[in-house]
Parts: sequence; structure tokens; C-alpha cells
Amino acid sequence: MPLIEYYDLPYRYNHTVVTVLAQTPKCLFVYWDISDKDRENLPKNSKPFLIVTNETLGYHFEVEVNDYANSWYVNIKDANCKYNVTLCMKTVGVAYHATRAA
Repeated sequence: MPLIEYYDLPYRYNHTVVTVLAQTPKCLFVYWDISDKDRENLPKNSKPFLIVTNETLGYHFEVEVNDYANSWYVNIKDANCKYNVTLCMKTVGVAYHATRAA
């Protein structure tokens, strides 16, 4: 009987990180995890959102995401550009940066 190897991947790694993948030339796939320690420091009444910055053309926009999401598809206007994505938590008048990816 052949040996079958099985690896159980964890649901999360408990590290604050944001990763961006180009899904198509005009769509980015962004996924993230926020560590338990960082979650404890976030305001209770806050909402997650992404700041998408086009560094090539010098503009940015915000995308509100679902509270329970850990990934999001972001449509972009311009292909062949360098983008940075920052995951933030926003309360009334204040934004708390969790982490950023390029």
C-alpha cells in the first residue's frame, strides 16, 4: 500500500499581514489576517476598509469591506501600474492602520 501524506493547513496563522494578487489586469485579489493581539487593540465600534493607492498615476480610493471578510476583489481602472493596499479600521473621524501590502 502506498504511503499517503496528509497536511492539515491552518485556517489562519495569527500574524497581521495583507497580500495582494493580480487576478486580471483590472482586478486585484486582496487577502489578509489580523493577529489576535492587534485585534484586541482595535476600537470596538470600527469598520474595515481598504485604501488602494495607484503609485504610478498618483491617486487612491477607499473600498469598504465586510466585517467578517478576510479577502476581497478590488476592481481597478488602470492596468500596468504599481498598487499599494492598506487595510484599515475606521471609526467616526479616525482611521487605524492594520497593515499594508504592495
